[in-house]
Amino acid sequence: MDLEDPEISRSIQDRVRLNEIHRVCGEVAVSRALGDVDFKGWTSSSEREPPCFAYPEGHPRRFSGDLLTAEPEIQEASLGNAHAFVVLATDGLWDVLDGEEAVRVVSNLLKDGKAPQECCAELVARALRLGSGDNVTALVVEFAAAD
Repeated sequence: MDLEDPEISRSIQDRVRLNEIHRVCGEVAVSRALGDVDFKGWTSSSEREPPCFAYPEGHPRRFSGDLLTAEPEIQEASLGNAHAFVVLATDGLWDVLDGEEAVRVVSNLLKDGKAPQECCAELVARALRLGSGDNVTALVVEFAAAD
């Protein structure tokens, strides 16, 4: 955390919290389901040698199916004129920023005439200053106002 940053320093009490990151076999965050072949193709009839996971005591060291799937979670939402942008980001950003803060940051920057790329740069920089220890990527899509 960048405690020299006055905004971060002022709000440190609101930010310090237990952050549990759930991982498959202690190895990979579930947001990485599109890759990581080591976590796919494990059935009881699999001829493959199981990987060297940190199995809990008593675990049979066999799996009945894939540990990860690439099936997307899909949500639909109707957008109106009140929706100016959307922020898509990796868990490295969401580990240290909540949605309300991300919206506030982007809203203020767009009102100041900043481009979406500049908003992304600020979100990533802020996440790093807040101590994110994960990969941080952000995408801001600004919607054009309907005429």
